[in-house]
Amino acid sequence: MTSELIAHLQPPTQVISREPCVFPFTYGDVTHYSCISTHSDFDWCSLDKEFQGRWRYCTGLVLRYLLVFLKRQKSHIHQLPLQI
Repeated sequence: MTSELIAHLQPPTQVISREPCVFPFTYGDVTHYSCISTHSDFDWCSLDKEFQGRWRYCTGLVLRYLLVFLKRQKSHIHQLPLQI
């Protein structure tokens, strides 16, 4: 075998995204507010509001973004006027 063929058979280097997850995101017509494990052995999240194939594995950093999102949502809910 030539070295060109051997190099071609090697899998590409995995690129790990540093972009933050987007919450909530829609995948499979379902809105998700946290990381999911659908079709995966590990939790992952979308990098787009509507899943476009861009994703990343969830890490401690992702959990921090999620907590910030949930805190903002909670404070937003408390600011809504009470309707009777």
